[in-house]
Amino acid sequence: MMQVKRSTYVAETAQEFRTAFNNRDFGHLESILSSPRNAELLDINGMDPETGDTVLHEFVKKRDVIMCRWLLEHGADPFKRDRKGKLPIELVRKVNENDTATNTKIAIDIELKKLLERATREQSVIDVTNNNLHEAPTYKGYLKKWTNFAQGYKLRWFILSSDGKLSYYIDQADTKNACRGSLNMSSCSLHLDSSEKLKFEIIGGNNGVIRWHLKGNHPIETNRWVWAIQGAIRYAKDREILLHNGPYSPSLALSHGLSSKVSNKENLHATSKRLTKSPHLSKSTLTQNDHDNDDDSTNNNNNKSNNDYDDNNNNNNDDDD
Repeated sequence: MMQVKRSTYVAETAQEFRTAFNNRDFGHLESILSSPRNAELLDINGMDPETGDTVLHEFVKKRDVIMCRWLLEHGADPFKRDRKGKLPIELVRKVNENDTATNTKIAIDIELKKLLERATREQSVIDVTNNNLHEAPTYKGYLKKWTNFAQGYKLRWFILSSDGKLSYYIDQADTKNACRGSLNMSSCSLHLDSSEKLKFEIIGGNNGVIRWHLKGNHPIETNRWVWAIQGAIRYAKDREILLHNGPYSPSLALSHGLSSKVSNKENLHATSKRLTKSPHLSKSTLTQNDHDNDDDSTNNNNNKSNNDYDDNNNNNNDDDD
């Protein structure tokens, strides 16, 4: 009964929220979000299942600068991509801020570009002190994945799930099919370097035979993924240790739990300090063999037994868009 009431309340409030957006009723929007319950239930960055847009994407398309500013001031994420993998700023036509606004449309685009660029600069990396260290990190979104020298990086939809696996798909709509590749975080390591702003590398599989070269669109977007993946690797490896070492006495289990918590926190804060000093991340040498491991049937056969694989060039070729 309580669940039915809650679902009804959420649906009614979401509809009220939607109507307020349609009417550009800022007072009503403020009133809805002033309720702590509503603020917790409503996701301002949620994606419309029909259009694939967030509210920010929608009003960027409408060139509504005032609404976009309000959204950014109330938690809209400029790094949230739409169903097609587009960032809000990518929906603004290419304009130079120093250009003279010859008409109203160009003036609006210049203003939107400034607004979204300022919002990206003001964003911060995920605050790990707020993360629950007793739960596996989860994350999902678009990243660019290296395929081969002929095609370079391609945008892919990635899902870091609570079972400790990082999987990728052609795009968000492709999730109804089997994933194109998957890595078990317990057997992975993350390669970071201060000489790159956007790139990082995940090494996994037997003896590190699978290498995913990944790239974000912005340093903050890249850093968010690094936080999530690094936390997932640490969590998965700690869990493996617990499983292999067997049951503990209550005192030993408590001791190990505390030490694990400290090690996780120290590890993530060490990375935080490093990334704060320099937002530049990972550099890896891309060799002729470092293509989207979908093309490597050897990697595929050797690692599916360990749940680490990347489809080859057969029917599930990653390059068949």
